[in-house]
Parts: sequence; C-alpha cells; structure tokens
Amino acid sequence: MAAGADGTTEGVVDAATAAATAAATAAATAAATTAATTAATTAATTAATTAATMAATTAAALAVSATTNVTIMKYATTAAADAATTAATIAATTAATIAAMTAATTAATTAATNVATTAAVDAVGAGAMATAATN
Repeated sequence: MAAGADGTTEGVVDAATAAATAAATAAATAAATTAATTAATTAATTAATTAATMAATTAAALAVSATTNVTIMKYATTAAADAATTAATIAATTAATIAAMTAATTAATTAATNVATTAAVDAVGAGAMATAATN
C-alpha cells in the first residue's frame, strides 16, 4: 500500500474515508433534495389542481343555477303576463256583453213603447172619430 502525505498508510485510509464520506454525503443530500422537491412540487400541483377543479365546479354550478333562475323568472313573468291578458280579455268581453245587452234591452223597450204609443194614439183617434160621427 502506498504511503499517505504523512508517510504512513493511515493517511491513505483517511483520504479514502473522507472521499467516500463526501460522496455518500453528496448522494444523500441529492436524494433528500430530490425527494423534498418532488414532494413540494406534488403538493403544490395537487393543491393548484384541486383549487382549479373546485373553482370550475363552482362556476358550472352557479351557471346552472343562474340559468334555472332565469328560466323560472321567464315562466313567472309569462304567467303574470298571461294572467293580466286573461283579466283584460274577461273585462273587455264582459263590458261588450253588457253593452250589447243594454242596447238590445233599450231597442226592445223603445219598440214596445212605440207600439203602445201608436195603439194609444189610434184609440184616441178612433174615439174622436166615433164622437164626431155621433155628433
């Protein structure tokens, strides 16, 4: 075996041990660093992916909810408009019916009055003629 710097074989063993220790330390440090980096990257990626998924899911749920609310409001508005139209139609139909009935009643009353008046005038005229004929 060759002699170390101090002239003994012990120096060679010490140098080899130091080199092996440095190599082992470097390898262990690299492995630990890689493991820590991988773990941190995985954790960060998982957290970011989870947050993005939750945000997308929430946004989709809100969009569906908004669409549903718009649909409900559309039908509620349509129902209110239909009710208003129906009420207006009923009111207009009722008013037209009342007006037609009133006109028919007025016409019938006027005709009956005219017939009665004519009959009364005729009776008075006949009475007057009879009186004149008698005198």
